[in-house]
Amino acid sequence: IGVSCCDIHAKENPNKTAIIYEDADSKIKKYSFKDIFLLSNKLSNVLKSFGMKTGDRFAIFLSQQPETLIAHIAGYKSGFINVPLFTLFGTE
Repeated sequence: IGVSCCDIHAKENPNKTAIIYEDADSKIKKYSFKDIFLLSNKLSNVLKSFGMKTGDRFAIFLSQQPETLIAHIAGYKSGFINVPLFTLFGTE
């Protein structure tokens, strides 16, 4: 999935915008396919350096932001089992 969602596009259209995100302060962030490719590979390599391997569970506890998608792609590329944890749940 990570390869289909990102890597192919990063090779064919590296500078094409993949994500446009507006944060709570109305700041616009843009990510190209190359950005997503590089960031997801970086996270994947960091997780593997901590000893994670294919089939391990990878819990992702982030709000709705581009980094959440990048984390999911990193998990898919690495063969991890992504476990999304939602920030919308309250303390109770």
